[in-house]
Amino acid sequence: MRTFLKIIAGIVAVFVTLVLSLFLVINLVDWNKHRDFLIRNAERYTSVRIDELDGIRLQLWRSMEVEVARLKMHMADKDAALESFSTGPAQVRIATWPLLFKDQLLVQSLTLDQVRLNLKEVKEQAKEEPQEDDTSAAEILDRLPKIFINLASITDAQFRYESLEKKEPLKVSIERFQIEAPKDDPTPRLLGEGKFDELPWKIEGQTGTLEAFQDEDKPFPFQLKADLGQQDLSVKGALAFAEGTGDFTVKAKGPDIEQIKKLFRLNIGRLPAYQIAFDSRVEDKYFKFHKIDIKLGKSEVNGNLQVDLRSRRPKITGKVESPVLTQADFNGLFKTDQRYKPANEPPKAPGQYFSDKVIDNSIMKLADVDLRFLVNRYVGEKSGRAIHAWDATIKMNNGDLKIDPVTFAVASGHIGGRFLVDGRQLPLDVQIELGAKRINLNTLLGPLAKEVPVMDMKPSDMAQGLLTGQLDLKMKGKTPMEMARSVRGPIELAIEDGKLSGTVIEAFGIDVTQTLSNWFNKHPLYDIQCALTAFEAGDGAIKTRTFLIATKDTSIIGKGEVNLVANKVDFELKAHVHDFSIGSLRSPIEVKGPLNDIKVSLQREELLTRSGLAVALGTLVNPIAALVPLIETGLDEKGKCRGVLSELNEVQQKANKLSTGKSGRVTR
Repeated sequence: MRTFLKIIAGIVAVFVTLVLSLFLVINLVDWNKHRDFLIRNAERYTSVRIDELDGIRLQLWRSMEVEVARLKMHMADKDAALESFSTGPAQVRIATWPLLFKDQLLVQSLTLDQVRLNLKEVKEQAKEEPQEDDTSAAEILDRLPKIFINLASITDAQFRYESLEKKEPLKVSIERFQIEAPKDDPTPRLLGEGKFDELPWKIEGQTGTLEAFQDEDKPFPFQLKADLGQQDLSVKGALAFAEGTGDFTVKAKGPDIEQIKKLFRLNIGRLPAYQIAFDSRVEDKYFKFHKIDIKLGKSEVNGNLQVDLRSRRPKITGKVESPVLTQADFNGLFKTDQRYKPANEPPKAPGQYFSDKVIDNSIMKLADVDLRFLVNRYVGEKSGRAIHAWDATIKMNNGDLKIDPVTFAVASGHIGGRFLVDGRQLPLDVQIELGAKRINLNTLLGPLAKEVPVMDMKPSDMAQGLLTGQLDLKMKGKTPMEMARSVRGPIELAIEDGKLSGTVIEAFGIDVTQTLSNWFNKHPLYDIQCALTAFEAGDGAIKTRTFLIATKDTSIIGKGEVNLVANKVDFELKAHVHDFSIGSLRSPIEVKGPLNDIKVSLQREELLTRSGLAVALGTLVNPIAALVPLIETGLDEKGKCRGVLSELNEVQQKANKLSTGKSGRVTR
């Protein structure tokens, strides 16, 4: 037994001797004389390259203190995110025992001056599939010690970050940043100010005392207020270290985002004033956001969200509901600002509409999603004013996105279906299935208040009826242009119980006598016997399969295509009369141009041929002969509809099936 005790005593003595020797060496050695030794070992075991090191002082006992007069370093690896770091006089003192035995990083004092930090974005290497033993970011953060800073002073600090896509680097400067507790109050206050690029920032706040930090049974309070130009942010909360929980209240507001857009070079348009507020509770890497209240212009969004960081990939769940959503408030998100266009975006070929830039699907893998998004009242613009509301269930799992079901209330009817995007790897695989049922044309066209030139007609006076249709499109590609090349599937629309203005019918064919009659009779409406427009997408183009609108008097037949690859629209619409008509100058209507500049016009050649022949006969023969080129004998009024009845029935059946959504909130 005595021998065993002697062995234990010897081991303890050796350990104490080593520790004391270490303390003596650290505290008594003049480290400036051994500067080369420090630099050599630092560069040997790390990729750091030290350019300058001076004024070194180390102390270790109850506190560990490190001080340098000058430090300048860079990374040996050119692909490293850290380019260089330098500082003037710097000192840090950390309490030793809390760090070793309580997992607490207590910074007793920190002083930095003339700091320069240069960072850059690096190209991501191909990532392997995560292994079972991989550590998530949340787990790494959870292992870090809790940090309390009692006293700090940072002056004249500058940080620079260079992005791969941005033309200019981001620059942040700190004029001064201080944390200190007044003599008569142990509550630490913090105050800082500087510039983010040219935009001034300021932060102030306070935290709990050191006693509250060290006593895990007590909540540790804090509050912060930050200003970035005209943007305001406030955060107030408390942490319970023993339970691993925290409660926060966050509020932010600003008159617009122009300053933020300039700061981060955001390639979007203008957005109106905004306000954001929510409460949050953290429980063991599980975040609950409740009482969410977001206002943007006249729009408002409320709801509750949960973010689970316990799994390998974060998961977002919840429900977001909007009492009112105004399109004008969000238009800026879908516009671009050429000042902040990414520098590495490949230029489009002359006349090309879709981009050749490779789609970044990595954002689809950042988190899994299970979310319901409900809009009770939607205020759109132009044709978008016919949309009243929508309800969508959004699910995403490792890049596999499913919006199913989705239902829109549109013009007293509804559109339903699903969007599927498999973004687990490139190329993306996309499928869109939508069915429209009983969309009221009068309600749909009514918001287009501008009257049609020449005819003195509102769009709602031109046609009435119930629109039914469906589409089933599939596409695949790594770029928008590849997607356009691969799009395939049907697009079909039919009109039920429809009526078409007599003025439109006859003016479509330039029937002078009938058009004048209808115009004086205030645009009478005629029953549509059948109306079907069917298109088929394939090989980068959407081509007509059937285009027929037939009334008792006239059939309008169309053909053509939308070439997505060539950026070209080429349609021809022609009217065929069922009756005997005198005074007809019928000529096809052409719809042509690039996708962003489509124009409608008469086919002049045929019109000039018929009208020129009439003038020639009137001049050379007699006025009666001049009417011959303008006489149409008519077609069988029911013949055209017989051939599309089965197709019409099929379109209605598909539309009924696809448009049936699970939500009754938006179904009209």
